[in-house]
Amino acid sequence: MIVRRASEADAADVQRVARTAWRVDYPEVLNRENAAEAATDWYDDATITQAIERPDTRLYVASLGNEVVGFAHTYVGEDRGDVLRLYVAPGYRQQGVGTALLDRAVTDLFEAGAEAVRAMVLTANDHGRAFYEDAGFELGTEDAETAIDGETHAECRYRLDEAQWAAIEA
Repeated sequence: MIVRRASEADAADVQRVARTAWRVDYPEVLNRENAAEAATDWYDDATITQAIERPDTRLYVASLGNEVVGFAHTYVGEDRGDVLRLYVAPGYRQQGVGTALLDRAVTDLFEAGAEAVRAMVLTANDHGRAFYEDAGFELGTEDAETAIDGETHAECRYRLDEAQWAAIEA
């Protein structure tokens, strides 16, 4: 498996992974059409180009052979980094893809100057919540909200500081 910075040529693959993952992870939140629309809205070609070119964002993809099977999208501010989204295609879960993406993303966020990293996941995504908890993130709040397709949804925000990460990596 290779984890690398995404290129503009990866846009369709990122959209595909987002659509398939969101259908599985959020069946009560996103129907098939909403998942496709959200993937296109959030990861259209312009958004991918922006994530690649802006110095404060990163978009990573994980590939097995020639197939992109996961992605992570991050943001780094003055002292905090955010894992905005991390998704793995359903057929490739439980194979270390998400862990490899998270490791690369978190390592790069701390190297870019973040003192802590947040990860956001919809409260309805039990698998996503367990993933971050198993990776050592601590639940910061369960009462955040985010809007998807014009509807408000509960969101959990997790936190990991650099000392916690160093202990995990040791």
